[in-house]
Amino acid sequence: MTDRGFGRRHFLKTAVAGGAAAAATATAIPAPSTQAQQPAAQPAAEGYEFLNLDEAAFVEALVDHMVPADELTPKGTEIGINIYIDRALAGAWGKGERLYMQGPWQVGVPSQGYQLPLTPAQLYRAGIAATNAYCRKAYGRMFDQLDEKQREEVLIGLQRAR
Repeated sequence: MTDRGFGRRHFLKTAVAGGAAAAATATAIPAPSTQAQQPAAQPAAEGYEFLNLDEAAFVEALVDHMVPADELTPKGTEIGINIYIDRALAGAWGKGERLYMQGPWQVGVPSQGYQLPLTPAQLYRAGIAATNAYCRKAYGRMFDQLDEKQREEVLIGLQRAR
């Protein structure tokens, strides 16, 4: 995939940004007071702390697509990338504990850093939901049910939507 100018590390850095772009066009961001009242999603299965079943399936498909197994290395889920993401979202980083979350929520420039009223975990959840909604509309299935070519189309579309 790096020979196409779309490396794994670059994707992992921009996945949330692409999800945010999809979320911004597909769903409205509720006011911060509304967000606090929303119940947390139920954990998926043993081993996950944050992701629910649909989100876990999305992340597993994503990391296995981005880090496929080859003759020398195992695939993404086998080396625990999905669990790493889940733990990061469940922890202090996902809760935005070190982020200034007081607004004003204006469109900024990249040098200003994170400028949204959502915590990283809320943004990731919205991005997954928006991407799955797009996949259902475009392909009739959720992201984890797409074939490799369709997943690649979706991921390239997310990268270009920045």
